[in-house]
This record gives sequence, C-alpha cells and structure tokens, in this order.
Amino acid sequence: MKSYLGVLTVFFCGLFIIAGISLYFKPAITGDVVSDQQIEDINAPYVEIIYPSDGQKFNEAIIDVYGSAKDNNALSQVKLRLNEDGWMPVGTELWTTKISLIPGKNIIYVQAFDSAGNPSSVSAVTIFYNK
Repeated sequence: MKSYLGVLTVFFCGLFIIAGISLYFKPAITGDVVSDQQIEDINAPYVEIIYPSDGQKFNEAIIDVYGSAKDNNALSQVKLRLNEDGWMPVGTELWTTKISLIPGKNIIYVQAFDSAGNPSSVSAVTIFYNK
C-alpha cells in the first residue's frame, strides 16, 4: 500500500478551501487515481449462443444464429465456425449472422476474444437440418 501526501483544493460556494491531506490507496484502481502501474487483464471473456438451441431441428437450409458475449474490460471480437469450416468474425457484445446448413448434423462453435487477447471457452450447439 502506498501513501501519497498532497494538497486538496475544493471550490465550495465561491470559496477555495485548501487542505493538506494524506491519501492511502492501492495504485491502478478505478477512479481518478493516476498510477504508473497497469493491471494485467487475465480474465477471459464469456460467450453464449442464444439461438438456435442445442438439438434443434430445421427444415430450411439458411438460418439466423445469434448470441451475446461479455468481458470485464473490453471485447475485441466474437468468431463463429460451422462444422469444419473456417472461423469468421460475427461481432462483439450482441452478435448475429446467417449460416447455410448441410443436411444432417451441424455443429456451431463460437469463441470471444477480449482486447488483451484472452480467449473465452468455446461454446457450441449441435443442430439438425432435414432436407
């Protein structure tokens, strides 16, 4: 814990009040405290698929997929993968996209990344397309 001695100037009802104070705080916390230390972001973001639900069956090949993601600091992106296709960016906090299903079983994977590069766990649902 560091101690900082400074002068506090307050403007109150047309008067400046100056008082010497001693502040005790941990550096790099929130608020107006300025610090030369940075807190490393080690918290992974969270991502979920809201629609479709696991096990859902479809009769149409093109469907909407949507979900949400969150992070303690800032999200960078959410990526989606269908079956063995490549990963594609679909948004950040609230994301949506359309996908084309193949007949039979389809697995949708999503993963979020925060601004520090931390990945979320991969979230997945298995759905079925009956042609």
